[in-house]
Amino acid sequence: MKTALPLFVVALCFLVIEALLVLRIWAQATAEPIDTNEMVRLFTVTDDLAEPFQALTGEPPLRTTGVIDFTVLVAIEGYFIAMLVLIFITFVLGRILGFFASRRPRKLPAFVQALEAPRSGRQAWQPLTASQRSGKRFYVSFNLRDERTAHTKAGLGPV
Repeated sequence: MKTALPLFVVALCFLVIEALLVLRIWAQATAEPIDTNEMVRLFTVTDDLAEPFQALTGEPPLRTTGVIDFTVLVAIEGYFIAMLVLIFITFVLGRILGFFASRRPRKLPAFVQALEAPRSGRQAWQPLTASQRSGKRFYVSFNLRDERTAHTKAGLGPV
């Protein structure tokens, strides 16, 4: 799941933006005083976030309380739609890159090529233990034979 991290980052960034804009709506709706440093900072940051959507509403974001600002509501919806579009693009791009990565030929390491060699060319060593008292270990070597018929070995196909 290589697209999980980019999707998480996109969602988290937009979640922070949405939370700030909703906090501004809450502060405006509850008629909180905007004289404190935190409120001034919140309104300054959210003014910058809502400014791109000013062209859609025709009004700048309001810096008053007791009202619900339409520009900020449009900004919330705009950022939500932008988040959905970015998540869709990230997901589709991840799928496309995964498709092309699966189609790319892979060169197998030497030890894997050795394991995939024909059975007649492989050799196995198997340990055999002697009795418990002697403590000696013996190794037996054997070749694996090709179990195909001679007809198939000659390349004439199955019998």
